[in-house]
Amino acid sequence: MISLEPIHVPFTFMKWNSLNYDHRKILEHVKRVKSLIGLQGPLIGVGDLAVDVTNEEATEVFDEGVGLLFTRNINVNDKHKFLRSIGHITGHALGLKDCQNRCIMNHDPNKIAEEFCHKCSLLIESIQSKGYSSNG
Repeated sequence: MISLEPIHVPFTFMKWNSLNYDHRKILEHVKRVKSLIGLQGPLIGVGDLAVDVTNEEATEVFDEGVGLLFTRNINVNDKHKFLRSIGHITGHALGLKDCQNRCIMNHDPNKIAEEFCHKCSLLIESIQSKGYSSNG
């Protein structure tokens, strides 16, 4: 099931000295919401917040079936990069780790692809055949 629902981030999650949100508090909050609503599958969140973890392309955090992508540092008009970021965080929410193959799960700009490699595709099939587990 795909649903677009807003989850509001309490202002108490703001680190006022740096004017960034605490990504750990946001992740724990979203995991609690997921548990409260009884969602069994992965939950992917996308938001335009300044958070306290960044890299050059995007800010991503994930744990126990929740993947969050903060778009403050990426150009959402670059559709290919944005969709790769969504695919990457979805893979993490499904339980995949970063991959060394030519794959959407690879961070290396020379090896990143717009799809999952054969190994990761087989892992996704295995996850689906066993039924989704939020513990990855």
